Amino acid sequence: MKTKRILLLILAAAAVLATGCTKKYYTEEYITQQTIVQGTEMTFVDFEVEQKNWAPMEVDNGNTDEGFFQVILNLPDDVTKAMKDDCSVQVDRRYFEGNEVTATPLPTIRVEKDANDNYFTTFVDYEWRKGTIYIYVTTSDLFIGEGQDLIVPPAMNFRVIISQ
Repeated sequence: MKTKRILLLILAAAAVLATGCTKKYYTEEYITQQTIVQGTEMTFVDFEVEQKNWAPMEVDNGNTDEGFFQVILNLPDDVTKAMKDDCSVQVDRRYFEGNEVTATPLPTIRVEKDANDNYFTTFVDYEWRKGTIYIYVTTSDLFIGEGQDLIVPPAMNFRVIISQ
């Protein structure tokens, strides 16, 4: 009887452990962690975008100083290959305060303050193609400075959620 209970406990623990796994990737594409939730056909890929990774976007007239920035995030090859044509992709912006995490689905608008205490809004949205996520940041005043005074978006954290 005791042996059956122990065996049952071991099997239950193994079943719990087998329901999810985590793979960590450290690449130039800003991936910090990939989590595959087995059985739900959902994949989570976390990205940490540093301030230096934001690039001014060229707009119709060829200018790159009009308040538009982007970063291109490449998903791992195994995630891209597993993506179905009818999958759903959601991107959340994540904020960390101590042990607390707050997630806000994109698109999002935030009111921020610059170094001179001027308020402005920042609009963050995204597009995706299989294997690639494009994150865009647009400031309300469309001013990003010039030359060395370039005003670049801050570092941001994102979670890409792929539902099959």
